[in-house]
Amino acid sequence: MIKIIFCLTLFWSSVLFSQVKITGKVVNDQNKFIEYAEVLLINKDSVVIKSELTNVNGEFTIHIEKGSYLLKIRKLGSVLWKQKMNLDQSIDLGIIKIIEKEQKLIEVVVIGRKKLVERKVDRLVFNVENSLAAKGGDAFDALKATPSLIVQENSISIVGKSTISVMIDDRLLQLSGEDLSNMLKSISADNISKIEVITNPPSKYSAEGNSGLINIVLKKAKKDFFNGNVKTSYTQAKYGTKDLGGGVNYQENKLTLSSNFFITKGIGAPIQKYDIFYPNYTWNEAYNVKNLRNNENLRIALDYKISSKTSIGIEYNGISNTSEIKSKNVSKIINRFSNQLDSIIKTSSIKNIDRKTNSLNFHSVTKLDSMGKFFSIDFDYFDYDYFINNKFNTNTLFPNGELKPNSSFLAINKGQQNIDIYSSKVDFTLPLNWVSISFGGKLSFTKNDNEIIFYDILSDQFILDPTKSNRFLYEENNGALYVSANKELSKRWNIQLGLRLENTSTKSTLIDTYNVYKNNYTELFPTFYLTYNTEKETTFSLNYSRRIERPSYNLLNPFRIYSTATNYTEGNPYLTPYFSNNIELACTKGSFYHSVYFNHISKGIDQITFTNDSLNYQYTIPYNFFKNKRLGVSENYSFAKVKGWQSNNGLNIFYTQTKSSLKETPPMIEGLSMYLSSYNNFTLNKLKTLTAELNFIFQSASVSNSYKTTAYYRFDTGIKQELYNRKLQLVITISDIFKTSAIIFSNNINDIRQEKFDYQDTQKIRFSAIYKFGKSIKENKREFSNKEEEKRIK
Repeated sequence: MIKIIFCLTLFWSSVLFSQVKITGKVVNDQNKFIEYAEVLLINKDSVVIKSELTNVNGEFTIHIEKGSYLLKIRKLGSVLWKQKMNLDQSIDLGIIKIIEKEQKLIEVVVIGRKKLVERKVDRLVFNVENSLAAKGGDAFDALKATPSLIVQENSISIVGKSTISVMIDDRLLQLSGEDLSNMLKSISADNISKIEVITNPPSKYSAEGNSGLINIVLKKAKKDFFNGNVKTSYTQAKYGTKDLGGGVNYQENKLTLSSNFFITKGIGAPIQKYDIFYPNYTWNEAYNVKNLRNNENLRIALDYKISSKTSIGIEYNGISNTSEIKSKNVSKIINRFSNQLDSIIKTSSIKNIDRKTNSLNFHSVTKLDSMGKFFSIDFDYFDYDYFINNKFNTNTLFPNGELKPNSSFLAINKGQQNIDIYSSKVDFTLPLNWVSISFGGKLSFTKNDNEIIFYDILSDQFILDPTKSNRFLYEENNGALYVSANKELSKRWNIQLGLRLENTSTKSTLIDTYNVYKNNYTELFPTFYLTYNTEKETTFSLNYSRRIERPSYNLLNPFRIYSTATNYTEGNPYLTPYFSNNIELACTKGSFYHSVYFNHISKGIDQITFTNDSLNYQYTIPYNFFKNKRLGVSENYSFAKVKGWQSNNGLNIFYTQTKSSLKETPPMIEGLSMYLSSYNNFTLNKLKTLTAELNFIFQSASVSNSYKTTAYYRFDTGIKQELYNRKLQLVITISDIFKTSAIIFSNNINDIRQEKFDYQDTQKIRFSAIYKFGKSIKENKREFSNKEEEKRIK
C-alpha cells in the first residue's frame, strides 16, 4: 500500500509543480497607472529572487515559491514601496497608490482588499470580514450570508446535498441539529475570518459522507489581548425557551485560549400526523408532544507555542442534554366504505432521555522550514452515552369511547448506548520546486455497546420480556492513507489530484443469540480539481470526487424499540455502506456564483415503514435498496448596490430520480424541484447602528430518497440595535412569520399510501441581548495576525 502511494507521489512530482502568485496594480495620486516600475522579491539573504516590471496599466504578476520575502517597488532607483510577506498562498494586493510630491515619496497607501467571494482550487471561500450582512452577528448569521448554503432553524446544507459537517479551523465538530446551531450562535461573526464551502472534499479529509464540508476559519487572537461576549435570549413559540451563551478569547505571549458555551432550557412542541390508506380502512394518527429539555454545550481550545517552529494544543467539546418528552398519540381507524369510525387507539407516554457527549483532541503543528513545509499530528477521543426510558400505556376504544376488553397494554422500553472512538492522524505538506504534495494517514477504532430491555407491566409488576430485549455489540476499525498534489500549470490554470485508500473491518454481535456478522472492505476514493482564471477576474472550476456513506450505528442494531404497542423501529445488521460519485462545474464572477452539478448514489439506505392491516401495527426498518441521481443548476448573486441594503440570493433547480430494488416500493419516483432563498440586510441610520433583516426561502415539491415531499416556504425578519460604542446589541427576530414551513412526506409501500405531516414548532419570536467586552493586556495596540465517524450518531 505504501509502495503504491510512493509511486504515485513520484509520478505526480514529475509532472506537477506548485507556486504562489502575487498580483497588484500601482497608481499615483492622480489614479494614473505607473508603468515600467520595477517589482522585486528579495529573500532572507537579501538576494533578489524575482524581478518584474509593471505593464502599461500599472499591473504586475509574479510567480514564486512559497516562503518569506521582502517585496519592493522602485522606479528610477527610488524605492516607492516595500513590505515583508510570508507567502503560503496566492495573494492579490489590489491597488497600491503612491502619493508623491515633487517626485519625492511622501506616503504609500494599499487600497486592495479581498474579494467577498473567491474560488480556490478545491473550495469556495466567503470572506466574512468583507460582509455587511454578517457584521455584528454570530456564526449562524454568517452562514446565512454564505453563497451556495441552505441555512434553516437547526440544519445547514450545501445546495444539492443533505446536511453537512462543520469544522472550526479544520477540526470537525461532533455536533448536529440543535447542538450544532447553539454552538454556532455562541461564536461572534466578528471573530470569523472566512468560511470555506467544500462541496467535494479533497483526499486529505475522510471519504465519509456525501454532504460536503464547511470550514469556519477564525481570526487569530489579537496579540496580548482578552475579549469575549455574553449572549442571553428568550424565545416564545408555543412554549418559552431561555438561552445563555458566549465565549472568551485570551492571548498572551505563547499562550492562546478560546472558549464557547451555550445553555438552553425550555419546551418544544412539534406536531406530527401520520395517515395510512389501507384498502378497507384509513388510519389517522395524531401526535401531541411536549418536550421539556435542558441542553448544555461547552467548547475550550488551548494552544501553546513551545518553540518558533512547533505549537501544540488541546481542544474539548462537551454536550449534556436531558429531555422529558410527554406525548399523546390518538389513532382513529375509519372504514373507507362507510366512512364510519371503527375504533380508536390511544397511547400516552413519558419518555426520559439523557445524552452526554465528550470529545477530546490533542494536536501539534511543526514547521520544517521557511518555505511552507510542515506536518501536523492529531489524537482524538470521543465518548457518547445515551439512555432512554419510555413508559407508555396503550388502550383500544370503541367509537363511543368505551374500552375494548383485554385491550390495555402497559410497558416500559429501556435502552442505553455507549460509543467510544479512538483515532489518530498525521498530515504532511511539502511544497517543492515542481510540486506541492500533501500526504498522510488516519486510524480509528470504534466500540458501540447497545442494550434494550422491555418490561410488561401487569398489576404493578415489571415482567421482563426476553423476546423484546437484547444486547448488541458493534466494532469498527478504519485505516486510511492519502496523497494529494497541486500544480499551477500556468498563470491561469491550476490542477489538483488526490487519492485516498480506506480499509474498514466491522463486527456485529447479538449477545443473546450469539449471532456474529463480519464485514471487511477496501476502497479507493479519487478526487480531481481544475481551475481557470480569466483576465476579467472570472474563475471557472471543475471538480470530481467519490465518497462513501456508512450506516449510522443505531441503524445496525436489529432489535426493536417501541414507541407504542403498535409501532416499533428495528435496525438491520446486514446494512452495507453506499457510495456516491459527485461532479461540479462552477463559475465565479464578481458577485455571481454559477454551478452545474451531478451526483449519483448506489445502494442507498432509507428507512421503510411497513404496515399490517389485519394486525393493526406498523414497523420501520432500514434497507440498502435504491439508486439516486440528481442533476442541478445553482445560481447565487450577492449585491450591495443600493445604499444601506445588502442581499444574498440563491436559486437552485434540480431533477431527482430514485430507482428502487425493493419490491414493496415503487420501482421509480422522480421530479423537478426548485429552491429559492433571499437573505437581506438593511442599514436604517447614518451611524449604521440600527439594522434590520428580511429573509425568505421557498422549496417546491421534491424527491427525498424514497419519499416525496410537499412544497413549503417561510419568511423571517428581525431588527438589531447597537449601543454603547457597539458593545451592546439588542435583537428581536421573528421566524416563520406565517407558519408555512410544515412538510408532508409520502410514499407507497405494498400499494398502501402513507403520508406524514411534520411541523417543528418554528413560528417564534426571540428577544436577545449580546454584550461584547475586551481589553489589551499590555496596553499596546497590535493588529490581527490574523471527525468524521462521530457524525453518524443520530
